[in-house]
Amino acid sequence: MATPIRAFLMLKVGDSWKVTVHRELEDLLGQWKERPEPSESSAVVHIGFERPQSRIFDEVINLYSERVLLTSSAKYGLPFGFESTSSPVGTAEGMPVFLATKGWGYLLDVADLPAFDETRDRKRRTYGWVTQFLSENPGATSDFSSAGIWDDGEYLQNEGALPRLLRKDAGIYRHSLIISDEYDPCAFAKAAPPWLMERRFDTMDVSARVGNVFVARGIETVSDLATFSLDDLLGTQNFGRKSAKDLLFSLSAALLQGPYSRSVVEDVHGSLTASRTLIQAIIESLGKVPERAAEIVLRRMGLSRAPQTLQQVGDDFGITRERVRQIEAKTTAKLLRDEVWDDILTQKLIRLLRDRTSPLPLRGIDAADEWFAGIGENGEALRYLLELIPTAAKIVEFGGMQYLGFLTQSQWEAAVSNGRGFLDASADRKLTLEQCKSAVTAELPSNCREFTDLLWEECARNCHFVEQDGVNILLGHGRGADHFVHAVLAASDRPLHYTEIANLAAKRSGREFELRRIHNSAANVGHLFGLGTYGLECHSPLNAAELAALAEDALEIVCDGPPERQWHANELLAELIEREKADPERTTKYVLDIALKKSGVLEGFGRLVWAKASDTAVDASARIDIRQAIIAVLENAGEPLEVSEIRNRVRSMRGLDKPFQMHVVDPILRLGPSLYGLNDRDISLKREDQPPVLDSIVDWLEQIQKGVHQSELDGSPVLKALGISGLVLFGLASNDYRMRVSAGRYLYLEKWGESRRESLVKAVRGVMEMSERPLSMDDILVRVEGRLGRPCDRPAVVSCLKSIDAHWNPATAKWAVTQLAAEDEIGTFAL
Repeated sequence: MATPIRAFLMLKVGDSWKVTVHRELEDLLGQWKERPEPSESSAVVHIGFERPQSRIFDEVINLYSERVLLTSSAKYGLPFGFESTSSPVGTAEGMPVFLATKGWGYLLDVADLPAFDETRDRKRRTYGWVTQFLSENPGATSDFSSAGIWDDGEYLQNEGALPRLLRKDAGIYRHSLIISDEYDPCAFAKAAPPWLMERRFDTMDVSARVGNVFVARGIETVSDLATFSLDDLLGTQNFGRKSAKDLLFSLSAALLQGPYSRSVVEDVHGSLTASRTLIQAIIESLGKVPERAAEIVLRRMGLSRAPQTLQQVGDDFGITRERVRQIEAKTTAKLLRDEVWDDILTQKLIRLLRDRTSPLPLRGIDAADEWFAGIGENGEALRYLLELIPTAAKIVEFGGMQYLGFLTQSQWEAAVSNGRGFLDASADRKLTLEQCKSAVTAELPSNCREFTDLLWEECARNCHFVEQDGVNILLGHGRGADHFVHAVLAASDRPLHYTEIANLAAKRSGREFELRRIHNSAANVGHLFGLGTYGLECHSPLNAAELAALAEDALEIVCDGPPERQWHANELLAELIEREKADPERTTKYVLDIALKKSGVLEGFGRLVWAKASDTAVDASARIDIRQAIIAVLENAGEPLEVSEIRNRVRSMRGLDKPFQMHVVDPILRLGPSLYGLNDRDISLKREDQPPVLDSIVDWLEQIQKGVHQSELDGSPVLKALGISGLVLFGLASNDYRMRVSAGRYLYLEKWGESRRESLVKAVRGVMEMSERPLSMDDILVRVEGRLGRPCDRPAVVSCLKSIDAHWNPATAKWAVTQLAAEDEIGTFAL
C-alpha cells in the first residue's frame, strides 16, 4: 500500500529551514505555536504524499514575515475555521501559494493586499499524485489543464469540471493512494474524492442496521462519516464488525460506480433495465458505433465466438494490429463513458459476491441473476469486460471450472503453491488438521473466504493425517509409496509385516502397490522389528532416553574391542546382557539396531552389522580432555557415580553434543556394571598394595594358558580377603600393560592376542547348531556351561537364544533354530 497522505510544516527561522511531518492537525498547530523564535519565523504548510523542496518558497516567504503560507492542497485540505486569501499571493516554481489569514494565531485583514496576477506564472507543473496519474493516463492531460488541476488542492477545488469517466478514474486512483487503512470505512471516507464525499447514504445500498445507526448519529453523507473514527462507530449500539464490513462494501460499490447519477442508480436496481440482459445491453451499445468498430470489439471480446488477437483481426480487416488496438481503445472508452451497463455490472457483481460462503460458478451466474443470461457460456467475453472495467471481480479457473470472485488467477495459484509448500515443510511438526487448514486458507485474501474449502481440498489432496489421542496429526504430504507406508505404520499400534502394510496402503490410497515396492518403502521409512516386520520408533519397547543409553553402552563395548572389528547386533546384545546393560525382556537385536541407527555413534554395514565409525575415533588430545573431565567430575562428587550421571556432567562441563566413550584408565575404575569411581579412594585395596596382586594374576594366567571370566573370580576367597570384586580386579588388570579384558568379559594376557575362550552367544549358537533336535532350556544350559567351562546365568542364555532367532515352542517347552530370510536381515530387497 502506498504511503498515506501527510501534512508538512516547513518552518523558516532566519535563513534556515526546519521540516516536520504530521498525521494530525493538532500536532502541526502545536509545532507552529511552539516555534523557538516567533518574531523571526514564517512557515509553509503542504498536504500530500511528498513535499516540494523548501528552497523554492524562499522568494515568496520573505515577503510575509511571521505568517503562514499554504499550497493549494493545504488551502483546500484544511477544515472549516482556517481561512486564506482567495487568490494566490505568489508562486513557487509554478505552484500557487496562498496566505493564511485565520486559524494560526493571528487575524489578517487582506483588503489592502494586492491581488496576485496569475498571468505572471509562466511555468506550471503538476505535483504529487496528479503527476503520477497523468504519466499513466497521458490522454487526460488536456482535460486536467483545462480544469486548472495541477496538484491535489486544485483537484479538490476543480475536479467537477472533468468529464464523468475521468472524474471516476481520477477519484478511484487518488483514493487507492491516500487511504490509510483499507479495512476501515471511516478511513475509506476520509480518502474519498469530492463527488463521493457529497453523496448521501440514502442513495446507497447500506444495510438497515447501518442506516439506523447513521440516522441516530446524524450521518447523512460520506463527508459526515469522514468526521468519525471506527472506534466511534463501534462504540455505538447495534454497530459491530459485521456492520463495519457491510459499510465498507457499500462505500466500495459507490466508489466504483463513479459520480452519482439518479439514472445509474435506477438502472442498478433494475427499474430501467428489467427486460434487458447484459448481452443485450452490450449489443445495443455497439449498435450506436460504426459497424467496423463494433465488429472489432465483438471479435476481441469473444462474444458468442472465440476471441481473436490483434493480429488476427488486423489481417481480416487489412489494417495493422496497432490500428486495431487504437479503434478498440477508442470504442470501448466511448461505451464506458456513454453507457451505464458497466456500472450495473459492477454493482451486481458486488452484490452477488459480497459475504458469500461458497464460490460462484460462472455457469451458474444466470441462476443467481437473470440479467447475466448467456454469460455462463461466454466466459471469455466477461473476462474481457472485467479487465476493461475497474471492478475488483475476476474470473479464476481451476479443476476444469470457472468461478467469479474478488480473486485473481495469480492469487489463486500462489495460494495453492504456498499451501502445498507449507504442508510439505510441516510433515515433522506434528501439526493438527485444524492448524494445517487454518495456515493454508490464510493464504486467501480476506474478501475471498468462500474459496476456503476448495483451496483446502486442492492443497490437502495428498495429505496423510493420523489420529493421535483423538486428534488428527499431519504425518506427510505426497503420493509416493513411502508416504502411504509411513501413514499406515503411524496409524498402527504395533509393527506390521510388509504384506499387512501393502493391504492397508492399498485401502488408504485406492490403488494397488507392487509388494516389492512396499517392502522397500517399509525399510526406507521404518525400522526392522522382526522377520519381514516393520515399525516406527514409537513402536519400540524402549523410550528415546533408553535407546540413547543402549547405544552409548554398545559404543563402549565396540571401543573396548579391536579397532577394525565388525560386530553383529547379536554379539553386542549378548555382551550388553552379560554386563547387565540391557533388559533381556524388552531388548532384541532389532531394538539395538534401531538404537544404533538413531544415535549414529557407530557405522552400519547392513545385515545388523556395526563397527566403530570413522568420526568416533578421537585424537589423543581429545581422549585426554574427556578423561580429565571424567576425573574432575568424580573428584568433585566425592563418591562413585553412575555412568549416566558422569556423562551428563561431562557434557554440561565440556559442552559436548555427541556420545563419548568412558575410557577406563587409571585412576578411573569400574566398580559395578554401571558404577565408576577412583582408584585408591573408592576401593579397599590401596594403590601400594596392588602390584603384588596383579603379579600373581599374571602368573596364574601363565599357568592356566587361557582367559578367566569375571564370574569365575567373583566370590573367590582371595578376592574376599582383599575386599574387592572380580569386576574391580578386572578394572585394575585392564590398566596393567600385561593384561587385557575381552568383550566377553574374559581377562587374558596381552601377548596372546585373544582370550582363548568362547563368548556366551557363540557357545549358545554352537550348541543349537550342533543339535539335530529341539532342546529344553535345561539341556541347553548344561551344554553351554559344559562348553564354556563355567556357570552361566539362565536369563542371559535365554537372551542369547532370542538374539540368534531360536524359536520357542510352548507345546513342547523346547527351543529350535529357524532359518533366517536374508532379506529380513538386510531390511530390503535387492533391486
